[in-house]
Amino acid sequence: MPQARGVGVRIVQMLLGCALIVASVLLLRLHQLSVSACDGGLRPSQAIQTYQQRVRATQDLLRTDHLELSSRVP
Repeated sequence: MPQARGVGVRIVQMLLGCALIVASVLLLRLHQLSVSACDGGLRPSQAIQTYQQRVRATQDLLRTDHLELSSRVP
């Protein structure tokens, strides 16, 4: 009987340890997200302009047949 109780205590310790690790990773991610949100990064208008430029460039390459789709790296 004492061995079964010891195993149960070990299982509870393991579960608490896993929960602590998961909670710390989630809190770290949340902190990084809040820092990046406060930091600003690209303004939405800049991101939209960049996206539109890339779409136009891709359309031009497709139209002129200079776009090659492959997985090879030059």
